[in-house]
Amino acid sequence: MKDFYCFIHIEKCAGTTLHHSIKYNLPGYLILKPWYYWSNERGNFLNDKELRWLKICFPFLSGMGGHTTRTFTNYESVVGKDVKYFTFLRDPIARYMSQYNHHVNKKGRDWAIEDFVEDRRFNNYITRRVADGEDLNLAKLRLSEDYSFVGLFEDFDESLVMLEQFIFKNEIALNYEHKNDSLRENKVRYDNLSEELKKSILKNNALDLELYEYVCKEIYPKYKKDYTGNLEDDTKIFKDKNKSYHFNKIRYQLIRFSRVLTDNVIQRLVHTIFKNKTDSNLE
Repeated sequence: MKDFYCFIHIEKCAGTTLHHSIKYNLPGYLILKPWYYWSNERGNFLNDKELRWLKICFPFLSGMGGHTTRTFTNYESVVGKDVKYFTFLRDPIARYMSQYNHHVNKKGRDWAIEDFVEDRRFNNYITRRVADGEDLNLAKLRLSEDYSFVGLFEDFDESLVMLEQFIFKNEIALNYEHKNDSLRENKVRYDNLSEELKKSILKNNALDLELYEYVCKEIYPKYKKDYTGNLEDDTKIFKDKNKSYHFNKIRYQLIRFSRVLTDNVIQRLVHTIFKNKTDSNLE
């Protein structure tokens, strides 16, 4: 494959599934661990200098994805290839509530929904991830021009079928195993909140709601129009195959073992090298 692949991870549910599917097909693809605790703050992303060190330590690098990847950091100059950027968006209110429940159920934070709503760090999360700030027009422009594909969580399988064609030229199949480790979690749902909280959440995500509508009405339909083949039929075939699909156990375990090396050794080494280099430049 001639291109370098960069998945801008915004929606966790779709992201985790897609990460594993891509990694299964492309061993040189790295699922980047969060480089910053608050990865959506300005400046908290993997820059070109850090990527250069990552590529030195892992010369087989063919793609990467994670919460700290961005389209505006000149990755092209490092990898020496065209970079295919892609992402998946989710309905902003569903995404917002999912993030709150993730912090409570997965990270163990003792956090009332009222406190989460008052924390500005999670407002307009999608817009800020795409534009590095609350600039709606810039976010629309970048999604239109910088991204090779923008999928929708609500049309996940259909988006994967198009992703196979537009990004991977049908050279890999992005089938996945059905797993949901959050079914037993106690979740706070938007519909059960007070009207006052609902209004606050809508206000907090006003830019994201407009950006999402723009993608649904302007960007996503163009992909469907440009798709070569019968998208409806191909999606049905894809769904049917996924009902009983399983990764090859031996291959999957080898990939899991390789992740232990890349996550706990290579990525940590890059962190240390870059930090030390940065510190020495400040002296």
